Amino acid sequence: MNPYDDYVSELQMLNRKPAYMRSVTGTIRDFTVSMGVDDPANLDPSQVREGSVKGWITAMRDRKVSDQSIKLRVDLLRRFFDYLIEAPDQEGVTMNPVSRIAKRLPSGRKQTKRPFKSVEEVGHLIKSAFNPRDRAILTVIAKLGLRVGELTGLNVSDIDFDDRTIHIDRHFDDRADILIAGRKNGASSTLPLDDETVKVLKVYSAVRQPAGNTLFVSRGGGRMNSGEVGRVVRDYVTKSRILKNGERITPHYFRAWCTYQLTINGCKPEIVQVIRGDVANMMANFYTREILSFEDVKREYLRAVPVFGI
Repeated sequence: MNPYDDYVSELQMLNRKPAYMRSVTGTIRDFTVSMGVDDPANLDPSQVREGSVKGWITAMRDRKVSDQSIKLRVDLLRRFFDYLIEAPDQEGVTMNPVSRIAKRLPSGRKQTKRPFKSVEEVGHLIKSAFNPRDRAILTVIAKLGLRVGELTGLNVSDIDFDDRTIHIDRHFDDRADILIAGRKNGASSTLPLDDETVKVLKVYSAVRQPAGNTLFVSRGGGRMNSGEVGRVVRDYVTKSRILKNGERITPHYFRAWCTYQLTINGCKPEIVQVIRGDVANMMANFYTREILSFEDVKREYLRAVPVFGI
């Protein structure tokens, strides 16, 4: 079997979603055409050089493909060559011609000024969600500042109502359609839950659609992805009318919002880093976190976490 078909066959064996498969095959086909080869099955990966990748990127720019889309496609091609290097049945490719360029490409994402929203406004947003799943999602991201992949990677077994904790040791990668061990920084966290978060999670758990161990279930019965979480946030931001002209709130907004609220309420920086799942930014914080107990984190967090009256 040729390298392309072998790779596609493995992705199908791993049960990757149809949308991801279309992205992969379309990307590799587009790159193959830029190499002057009509069919990916006829591509000789061992002949691909970094210059070929650069030429493909230039061609995409000439077609007015956005920086963000180029970044995504280059990353998909990088994964193809990673497979060729790692797969024992594939020979001839010893270096990835995409890796160096992939690291240097602009993301295409622009940092925008985040709008200030009070605790009362965010509380109003959460209260506008009558769907138990959606209210639980909004509460968790507002009070814990989880990354979207960490939220969608949660399982039912990660919630301990007796100990009032949530355990985060994986995140969901939409593009690869896989669960990856650890938070984004590779670590795991056990975090305390306040009364309001416990309440909304219990209500949601009582009516949750059965879907194995997955906590936040999509309408289709599977694990939610980042796009679905984005729609939840967008729908209730619109419904609650908390935005002014030109303002925009995404799921990631609440990561910054939670950080700000914990900080102004006097939560120690090293505790905020633990809640966020960040790597210690100073050696002093590193050593402090090495001796922090869960009770230290719990005490500081419960004292500083915003209360919405839900």
